Amino acid sequence: PTNMPLNTPNTMTDDARERAKEAVVPDLMSPDETRRRRYIDNTRLRRPDSLTQVFNYATTFKPFSDFEQLGFAEAFKDHLKDFAAIAAILPGRSTKECIQFYYANKSDGRFKTESRRQRLAVKGLTISDIVEEEAEDNMPLSLLREKQAAAEADPELDVILIDREIKKLRALTGQRVKDKTFRRGYPKSAMKVVVLPRPDLTVLRQAFTAPFHLTDDQALSWLRSATVLPLVKQWKTLCLDVNEYYIQIQRLLFDTEFPWSTRADQIADHAERYGEQEFELKIQNSKAFMITTNFAAKIAKSNSTLLERSELYRFPKMEHMRAAVFVLFTAYADIGSSPNSFFSVLLNTELAAPMALSVRKFWEKKYLFEGEKSEATQ
Repeated sequence: PTNMPLNTPNTMTDDARERAKEAVVPDLMSPDETRRRRYIDNTRLRRPDSLTQVFNYATTFKPFSDFEQLGFAEAFKDHLKDFAAIAAILPGRSTKECIQFYYANKSDGRFKTESRRQRLAVKGLTISDIVEEEAEDNMPLSLLREKQAAAEADPELDVILIDREIKKLRALTGQRVKDKTFRRGYPKSAMKVVVLPRPDLTVLRQAFTAPFHLTDDQALSWLRSATVLPLVKQWKTLCLDVNEYYIQIQRLLFDTEFPWSTRADQIADHAERYGEQEFELKIQNSKAFMITTNFAAKIAKSNSTLLERSELYRFPKMEHMRAAVFVLFTAYADIGSSPNSFFSVLLNTELAAPMALSVRKFWEKKYLFEGEKSEATQ
């Protein structure tokens, strides 16, 4: 204004003048419209397994019964997220169904295998640290100490949620606390012995170069062991039961390559150099190649005691890898030949599933090869 005195001080700061020059950007939506568009479900009426269906993510499957939920919880406590091993323990359930069941029900923490105190210890914290962090700045020290002492004495701090879930499901299903739902029991004397066909292991023995050949009995004992056979079962589940990878295996192994010496050496070489590590492999059918490589490395490392008894400890590491590859290739050819073939029958027995070693030795007496004698029948 023209009548403003010339000596009036200018009270606006430089920041205020800069802000006055900026344009005001209006909100894209009014507060009322934002509030109308917001949806918060406070009813807690929706089942957790239905949430993924909103995104058409999980396919529907038959709900797990209380008995199956108990078996899943017990198996998960032993095997964690090895869903292939869990599915092998649950009759009639696939690996995919076990994965979907876990992620549809994990939100409430029922599958946690460590207590809250243990989880905090991993982070280098205690419950007292959490209470102090959440306390108000002006809280008296005496009151803070009381709250910390009460939190430390809280029995829920040491509860392992998966144990609580197992206890609850055992009560629902009438299982005794000491029982394992899907644990294989000890065979009784009257139990019928299953006789398996005795295979020709010529190709497998050829994998172990002279002069330290495996005998048939040694090879069969190694294949049936608690470490080797479950690995072959997992490889079959991941590779041969998936159509895409099965086709890749077919392309890797042509009939003209029998007994696949060239391909076995190539995979064994990768298994020796890279072990079970993931690495980039730019070849055709590389995914099936990688799966086979990783399982060959695992099998070669398994059951070292039995291999040493067979004098295979004298072999270089490469020979162990090559023999493991031949196990997988022999299983591939055998399974494809007939549903009643040696590996087809063997992989459908309890011996192919993870189980306690104390129980396994009794089950090994039930599943015999032609010509063997069973102590259970005596």
